[in-house]
Amino acid sequence: GTWASYDILTIEAARRLSLSIVNSYPPRYQTYWQDHQPSTAIHVVKVQIQYETTNQYTSPSMRVDPTEEGVVRQERTPIRLLLLLVVALSMAGCAFGDGRTTPTATPVEPTSTAPPTATLPPTPASLTVAVSPTTGPPQTRVQVALSGFPPTAEIELSLGREDAEADVVSTAETDDGGALTTELTIPASAEPDDRWVVVARTPDGAMTGVSNAFQVTGPEYEPTVAISPTVASAGTDLRVDARGFPPDVAVDVGVGRVDSEYDVVVAAQTDAEGRLETRITLPDFVQPPDAWVVVVAVEDPPVKAVSEELEVTLPATPTATASPTPTRTPTPVAPTPAATPSQAGLFTRTNIYLIAVGDEGQAGDEIGCGDSVVPVEVEIEPTLAPLTAALRRLLAIKDREVADTGLYNALYQSDLTLERVRIVDGEAIIELSGALVLGGVCDEPRVEAQLAYTALQYRTVDRVSIFINGTPLEELMGERAPTRMPTTVAPTPTATPSQAGLFTRTNIYLIAVGDGGRAGDEIGCGDSVVPVEVEIEPTLAPLTAALRRLLAIEDREVADTGLYNALYQSDLTLERVRIVDGEAIIELSGTLMLGGVCDEPRVEAQLAYTALQYRTVDRVSIFIDGTPLEDVPGGNGG
Repeated sequence: GTWASYDILTIEAARRLSLSIVNSYPPRYQTYWQDHQPSTAIHVVKVQIQYETTNQYTSPSMRVDPTEEGVVRQERTPIRLLLLLVVALSMAGCAFGDGRTTPTATPVEPTSTAPPTATLPPTPASLTVAVSPTTGPPQTRVQVALSGFPPTAEIELSLGREDAEADVVSTAETDDGGALTTELTIPASAEPDDRWVVVARTPDGAMTGVSNAFQVTGPEYEPTVAISPTVASAGTDLRVDARGFPPDVAVDVGVGRVDSEYDVVVAAQTDAEGRLETRITLPDFVQPPDAWVVVVAVEDPPVKAVSEELEVTLPATPTATASPTPTRTPTPVAPTPAATPSQAGLFTRTNIYLIAVGDEGQAGDEIGCGDSVVPVEVEIEPTLAPLTAALRRLLAIKDREVADTGLYNALYQSDLTLERVRIVDGEAIIELSGALVLGGVCDEPRVEAQLAYTALQYRTVDRVSIFINGTPLEELMGERAPTRMPTTVAPTPTATPSQAGLFTRTNIYLIAVGDGGRAGDEIGCGDSVVPVEVEIEPTLAPLTAALRRLLAIEDREVADTGLYNALYQSDLTLERVRIVDGEAIIELSGTLMLGGVCDEPRVEAQLAYTALQYRTVDRVSIFIDGTPLEDVPGGNGG
């Protein structure tokens, strides 16, 4: 704190002054007693003034009430004071003119009565935000305890992964002591090993606290599956007895080869104790000499159990799958099992599908933009799961044009990982994660055909559903409006174990001037807003990183893209990003400079689309120095 100047009070009546300084938070009284003559000047010295406190010191305008022995009373608005208040009393003679002699100021000794010990208000406790318990599975209710905030203040409570943007999930008010206790729920989307924190702040952002971390754990389920009989043939009824699953959840019961994909044959539900008893009929494709198992699986939370091996009694050799029967039957036949006795029944070859651009159906089935989808046979490691192997082989190709074929690979810019394949009633459900990057509108049917035809070559598949990061592929393809996710989907977490879950790539958005919506969504002045993938430092906050990367570009035309950056003249800094109920609130500071009226929609699109690429964002609000972008002079509408 700093020493402040003193105030002068004048005793107007009583000789004996009772001067009380009142601190309102918490209530404290400090009293000094002195004998003085009326009209004596009293010097009150204020010391160690600090900010952001609630302690009160009465202002200079005070008066002595002669009927109450000169108790000083407050007559003006309080000012803030913290830790220490020293009242120095001195006496001085006062001259009122008319030739009277000015009395000499003589210090007056205090009376023999010892003054009461002054009790100063304690230093307010440090700002704290604490959650308990500190570990648990998703949907755990945690208690949140706050202290050190202003009394009866509104507090925003946000919940998010550690070091990532947090969503505002609740608001509450502190009590008279600046404390607050409430409960929040860890989202069902939280994954094991995630660390979540609660962020508490005042609406003006002056005070912000972050809690200790909550460590997400996986559910402690120990599922088991028993079957009877354990020796059977195709068409036999099996009794399935499952235990140790989550209660009252939907489960899939499937049959498959050991360590391979499985076909779901029954959908059921566990009881209140996590048990399931049902019967299934072995499908016709269950043939010896392969080892088969029954699988019971829950999708959310992911829990799976596999039965003991089922001995299939009818002798037969593995059957190579025949030509598929999809909506459009691909030309190739199914992969051929290896013929070597040591690998009997294992697949060593399969087909992947590539694109003959402009072929118009001559080399394979015709798809959009007059192209053909064409099978190419490749070798795979010996496996009982050829569909999984085929998809992984396809996704591993990073060349635009595949050597020795002259065929185009529309997936070459994407970074996708196969998470899981399921076959349910003839439908192959392909779950991918990562980033889908397209080279243009014609890449949409090409990507879909490459993935779907690779699955449709198998006899047990007659239709395909494809998901990327949990979103159906057709939705990602079709979402081109500014209020929805642009064509390029969210960035991909790095695959290196030391940085698992961290984002290393993202999109920023630039402008194709006069493009008319060919390269991206059309905006004002006949331009297009176009995604450009960039590298970022590994982070759990990709939106923040993407915006900072965009604002750092000072070039008018970005090298190697030919695209225009409408922000190149501006000097803007990202202060904060919040996501509240799907709305990204972007707070910037600095100067917005536009090159003309067409730069208004360009700037808005560059910022908004950079946020809208994320699945958790469906609308955007942008502020510059606290003013909405549309109201900023020189900004959109300004």
